[in-house]
Amino acid sequence: MKKYFGLSSWVLTVGVGFGVGNLAFHAPSSVSAQNFFNQRAIAQSLPQTDQLLNAGQQQYQRGQLREALATYQTAREQYRRSGGSALEQLRRQDGEAAATQMVGLIYARLGQYQLGLDTLQQAAKLHETLIERAGNAEKNDTTLQIFFKNRSRLRSTLSFLGLIHQRLGQYQKAIAYNLDALARSGRSPGDYALDGEILNTLGTVYASQKQPAKALEAYYQAMQIVETVGYPLGRDSSTGGKPINFIEANKLIYSPQRPNSQDTTNLLEKAIQPTYHAPVRMHPWARYLFVATLNNIGNVYAQVGKAQAQFFFLKALDSSRFTSDQELEAISLNNVGIGYSNAGQATQAREYHQKALDVSRKLGDRALQAKTLTHLGTAFLQANDYGQATTNLTAAMEALESLRPGLSDDNFLALFETQTQTYALLQTALIAQKQPEQALEIAERGRARAFVELLTRRLQPVDSAQITVQPLNIAQIQRVAKTQNATLVEYSLIGNDTLYIWVVPPSGAIAFRAVDLKPLFANRRGTLANYIEQMRFESLGVRGRSTATNRRTRGEQRATSTDLQQLHRLLIEPIAEYLPKEPGSQIIFIPQGALFLVPFAALQNASGTYLIEQYTIAIAPSIQVLELTQGREGGKSQQPGIKSQQSARIGRSNRKVSTGVTRSGRKTIASPSSPIASPSPTPNSLTPSLIVGNPTMPKIVLQAGLPPEQLSDLPGAELEAKAIASLLKVSALTRAQATERFIVQQMPNNQLIHLATHGLLDDFQGLGVPGAIALAPDVPNLEKGDGLLTANEILDLNLNADLVVLSACDTGRGRITGDGVVGLSRSLLSVGASSVVVSLWSVPDAPTATLMVEFYQALLKNPNKAQALRQAMLTTLQEHPEPRDWAAFVLIGDLE
Repeated sequence: MKKYFGLSSWVLTVGVGFGVGNLAFHAPSSVSAQNFFNQRAIAQSLPQTDQLLNAGQQQYQRGQLREALATYQTAREQYRRSGGSALEQLRRQDGEAAATQMVGLIYARLGQYQLGLDTLQQAAKLHETLIERAGNAEKNDTTLQIFFKNRSRLRSTLSFLGLIHQRLGQYQKAIAYNLDALARSGRSPGDYALDGEILNTLGTVYASQKQPAKALEAYYQAMQIVETVGYPLGRDSSTGGKPINFIEANKLIYSPQRPNSQDTTNLLEKAIQPTYHAPVRMHPWARYLFVATLNNIGNVYAQVGKAQAQFFFLKALDSSRFTSDQELEAISLNNVGIGYSNAGQATQAREYHQKALDVSRKLGDRALQAKTLTHLGTAFLQANDYGQATTNLTAAMEALESLRPGLSDDNFLALFETQTQTYALLQTALIAQKQPEQALEIAERGRARAFVELLTRRLQPVDSAQITVQPLNIAQIQRVAKTQNATLVEYSLIGNDTLYIWVVPPSGAIAFRAVDLKPLFANRRGTLANYIEQMRFESLGVRGRSTATNRRTRGEQRATSTDLQQLHRLLIEPIAEYLPKEPGSQIIFIPQGALFLVPFAALQNASGTYLIEQYTIAIAPSIQVLELTQGREGGKSQQPGIKSQQSARIGRSNRKVSTGVTRSGRKTIASPSSPIASPSPTPNSLTPSLIVGNPTMPKIVLQAGLPPEQLSDLPGAELEAKAIASLLKVSALTRAQATERFIVQQMPNNQLIHLATHGLLDDFQGLGVPGAIALAPDVPNLEKGDGLLTANEILDLNLNADLVVLSACDTGRGRITGDGVVGLSRSLLSVGASSVVVSLWSVPDAPTATLMVEFYQALLKNPNKAQALRQAMLTTLQEHPEPRDWAAFVLIGDLE
């Protein structure tokens, strides 16, 4: 069976649906929800507001989400009205908590995740308040009921928060919320349903993290709840007697030693006898849990390539009709469709996906619609019906994009990371129809979207929450290439097998090539990302961290540049005929995924010529980001809040001071008093300047359990800063002068910012934005200036800088996502920097100092930053020929 982007076994995992089976409500009112809601004047007495709450529940259970949302919002406002006795006020707040929880839940169901998160957080606070108030109040039936209901609701709300984070792709937060909710279980009959749902959510998170055994363990625990307490009517043993133990049977089937066979299927059938496990004999909550768990076990089986996945999907679909849960039915239909797709039965797959789509549209669940349309598009791709595939995948893309408005940057980032497959599939469908330009529009639309939104909000702060950023079309892409006077080269990774490359020269004539990656791995296991990391270590002698054990000696390094030449054959040769012929012409590469770690300057052709010897090179996360950073004006400065953190690893080498003269009789940079030719006057783009080198280093925890250690002194960085300051006719800030608070205060006031210090790669604040720059700690106010300026803290700044240079280790690295590299460079560009120069690995001291001084000497003569960096690299490689010594730095953003 042909596979597209590895989606033949991608299953729409159910986890826990946004149901309300475990939520406590008042008894349903005899007043119909529709008639109740249509009354113009809704009475505001407490009993009638309770009826409104129940009317919302009825609407929700019928799948009328928007109607239910309006009803719950009205109920919430009425519950908030003051007045009445203390007990009545307690009851009002209890109703408000229930309504608030449901409002948050429906927001999430409708794909408004940020509103869902914010509202459920409010609900959690209300639950906690009510638990405390009811616990301290005079004990009676009402206060006890409120106390226990809100304990249960708090668990539900925590679980729902975890589920939203799971759907956003924020797996650690999802685990934390669900473990918190599970820990609050009383292991009583009232807790069983939610316990099972939490276990299913945890299982889906583990499955998403490629931990199938751990996922199955969670699912088995959920199924054990059904087995133990889910059958109030008992079992039907009239046919076949009691089956073999379900969990033990599954453990045996899942064993890697057991092949896919009819014997395995027979074992499953014995474990799940239809009469013995009849859903009609179960509690309603147990039916839901039974179906959800079957779906999720099937998902794990599909992940590991077990043919019996379809058995679970079919059983789940058959049982879902007993749940009256339309979302669960749609998910089951989708999973059966995927099972048929995996078996190469595209016609049957489309039939089930279409049924699922009809249900999801009826529900108004945009996230479910998007996933269903993606599956339907995949089935059409499998049948080579590229027109229908394009139609459905385009609709899926639009549905996915409708989920993003209002999300915070971190939530947008996490959600976008879960959506990239749809864009890759759509590119595949368009290329199959010989529409490369339309595919380029989708490739551009499917990258750095959170970054683009963030930049746009910074540039247009007024009503920025309402701004809708339109992706670039072909004409706009061509205009960017012409404006930059550069050839744009955009890469798109389609799974692990294919690489798409577009070339857009200033003339606007677009060229396209598809590259088959499979020969690269014909004699080796792994992916392109593995290969690039191996290349960084073996050919360049570096890894991501700059501890001593991560550097290899020259004798240990391979003597050849095979990998750099291989990457040249892969990334450059297929498009070589479309690249400019004029030496030094500008090329801006737009990588994707692991390609962000490729040192394009060091790629070698067959004759050993480095790419930087042929072209001027820069990098951009996307063409639209490049457009937004081009020649923009900075904003007004503001003082950020700085928080201290402790744990880290060093990200810059223990640099050695250069004391010798450079090649060809060039002047030494060992002493700031050395005479250096300095053209005059200094260009406006370089003034005013903030030059920092070798600040007094902060202390950090290098290893858990050990006391903090001070980062090593960098005298070479100090000499570098003083030499550059001399060139620019300013004073360098070094050692105790370069405190974090003072540097942060000065950064918004400077056109040029140069920081020569330690770079650190860790996510200090646990917010998903890794990276930090070491500065001098503020004394004694350490909590406001711990000496670590993190990438997340930079987001609180507002810069006017034309250029920021981070002369430190790994400052161009970070967390690689569908949005590009999330780290220091992204943070700086987001807050106003037009361009940044950052490093891809642990930079050695002496070559770095040489390169940086050469860079500024060239920049004083020519304001084009990319050309200045090229000239600096060409000069440095004459003295330090190893690529690790000169090829680490990249320019991101505006070229001039």
